[in-house]
Amino acid sequence: MELTQKDFTIGLKAVLKIIGKWGCNENQISVLLCFKNKDDMSAANQNDLTQDQVKRISYILNIHGGLRQVFSNPENVYGFMTMKNQHSLFNGQTPLSLLLEGEHSDFEAVMNHILNLGNF
Repeated sequence: MELTQKDFTIGLKAVLKIIGKWGCNENQISVLLCFKNKDDMSAANQNDLTQDQVKRISYILNIHGGLRQVFSNPENVYGFMTMKNQHSLFNGQTPLSLLLEGEHSDFEAVMNHILNLGNF
């Protein structure tokens, strides 16, 4: 099944809620989703999203889905991304800081790490 622009717009709205619950400010939201400014964010609901933005939306939705599978309480589901982590992927940073500084490969690595948390 191929996703439409409308699907990605719905996904964007969900992602904005999720990263808002992570405690992200406007600047961080812009960085995470590759928007130049707040006007770009508003326009994204009506215009085509770039391939980069679509991938980031997908990664964030998968990260959130993985966190919901691993954790049962909202504090961990939404707080995990801002907790310092000693895993070698994060090196004492928060997962969110890695995403804010990173590239696609970092998004994918964080997603895969979280999806594998429940597989002991």
